[in-house]
Amino acid sequence: MKTRLLKVITNKYFLAPVLMLVWVFFFDANNFFTQLESREQLRKLRDERVYYQERIEEVRKNYKELSSNPQTMEKYARERYFMKKANEEIFLVVEESRKKAEEKTWIPKTLRDFFSKKDTTELK
Repeated sequence: MKTRLLKVITNKYFLAPVLMLVWVFFFDANNFFTQLESREQLRKLRDERVYYQERIEEVRKNYKELSSNPQTMEKYARERYFMKKANEEIFLVVEESRKKAEEKTWIPKTLRDFFSKKDTTELK
C-alpha cells in the first residue's frame, strides 16, 4: 500500500497540478492572502462610500436650507463662526461636558487663546 501511495504522489500528472495549486495559492501575485486583504479593503471602501454619500446629502440639505432662509444663515454664522452685529456683545457660556468635546476643535482653542491674550494684556 505504501508503494502504491508513493507511486501516486511521485506521478508527474499528480505532482504538476499540486505544485501549480501551491504556487497559485501561496506565491502568485494574486495569492489567497492578497485576495482576502483586497476583499476586506473593498468592504471598507464600500462602507466609507455609504457614509460619505449620507454626509453629502446632509450637506446639500443644509446648504439648501441656508441659501433659502436669511435667518437660518445668520443663526449659522453666529453659532459656527461667532459673528456678531456691530452694536452687539457676545458672551460665551460653555458647559463642562461640552468644553471637553470642544477642546479638540480649532475654533474654541483659537477663541480661548485670543481671549486669554486679551485678558493678560488688560491686567498689566
